[in-house]
Amino acid sequence: MENDGLMIGELAQLTGVTAETIRYYERERVIPRPKRAGSGKYRRYEQRDADRLTFVKRARNLGFSLNDVRELLALAESNPNKPCGDVGQIARAHIAAVDEKLARLTLLRAELAQLTADCDPKDAIANCRLLSALTH
Repeated sequence: MENDGLMIGELAQLTGVTAETIRYYERERVIPRPKRAGSGKYRRYEQRDADRLTFVKRARNLGFSLNDVRELLALAESNPNKPCGDVGQIARAHIAAVDEKLARLTLLRAELAQLTADCDPKDAIANCRLLSALTH
């Protein structure tokens, strides 16, 4: 990284996040708007921006919402010596949401499997049980 920082394309390459996603996170105030270099035309990012963006990317890959990411960042940046109970609470709430989604997906899969099992490939489309179930 040069003394004047990274341009958005360099930050994107370094973190594996697209330039458009970086701009989106800036608009959503998940990452701060960067300084502008020279004429003010080009964004210039620092290593701390890359670190924060990596944090955001990893958290999003784990399925945390943007609000959760904001809360986690605020906790991480507010007092590093504070006990991590609040972080655990956010993570446990996310686990509960994931468990709920898994339960819904399990029911969805069972229903789809049943509808598919009832489908006779020799039947005419007009008599297709799956299409009939979607209609009624």
